[in-house]
Amino acid sequence: MKWISEQALPAKQALFYDNDCPLCQQYVNKIRLDQALGAITFCNAREFPALNREFFKLGLDINQGMILTIDDEVYFGNEVIHRLALMTTDNTTFNRFNGWLFKKPALARCLYPVLVTGRRVLLFILRKKPIRF
Repeated sequence: MKWISEQALPAKQALFYDNDCPLCQQYVNKIRLDQALGAITFCNAREFPALNREFFKLGLDINQGMILTIDDEVYFGNEVIHRLALMTTDNTTFNRFNGWLFKKPALARCLYPVLVTGRRVLLFILRKKPIRF
C-alpha cells in the first residue's frame, strides 16, 4: 500500500483500468460492488496521463496492473482484484466466481500475472498501444 495526494485523484475511491482492453472493460462492466462500502469511480487510465506519471513515481506501472485508490491508500495489481473481491456482492454468477477465486490473496497473487500476460497479448493482437504517461 502506498500513499498519494487526494487532490490529484478524481474521486476518494477510484479504480484505474485500461478501457481499450476488452478483458479489463468486461471485468469492470460485470463486477458488482457492495454499495454499502461506498461508490468507486471507474476511471479509464488512458484519460489520466499526469496521474499515471504520479503512480509510476510510486513504482506502479498502469500497463502492469490495475490501480485502486481508497482514501489515501493505493493498491496495485493482485491487491486490487483481491480488494475488489472482498467488496463484491454475491448476487451474480460472475461475482460469486470472482469472489471464489480472488478472495484468497495467494490465489490472486498467482493468477494476476496470467491475466496481465493475457491483456498484453490481446492488446498486441488488437494493435492497441500501451498506456502512455
